[in-house]
Amino acid sequence: MVDRLGVEPNGSRCQTSIGSHCLAREWGTYHAWKAGKAYEDIAGFCKSTKLDEIKSHGYVLTPGRYVGAAEVEEDDEPFAEKMQRLTTELGEQFAESAKLEAAIRENLNSLGFAAKSWL
Repeated sequence: MVDRLGVEPNGSRCQTSIGSHCLAREWGTYHAWKAGKAYEDIAGFCKSTKLDEIKSHGYVLTPGRYVGAAEVEEDDEPFAEKMQRLTTELGEQFAESAKLEAAIRENLNSLGFAAKSWL
């Protein structure tokens, strides 16, 4: 089983844009598994699953159930510092967003299209 969730940043679970680098990894993994050479399970990406295990899950074929989750890199930044950094960054992004919104409204008004408030 191969779990594509989180593999490609574009799209969603229903609509995905597959890049050639992802396809190469998936095809390489599949062919290694099929040939029985140089294949290994990779947490969060792929796992060779036996029929007994699939049966024990009621034949549910959701890859994440078998593949599991990839190891997450530990974050050494203290929570309070991280929240301060992130809220400062968010404030800067809000300010930039407000500038862009004002510029868009001004451009629309100059074209004769009054942009009403959407909220």
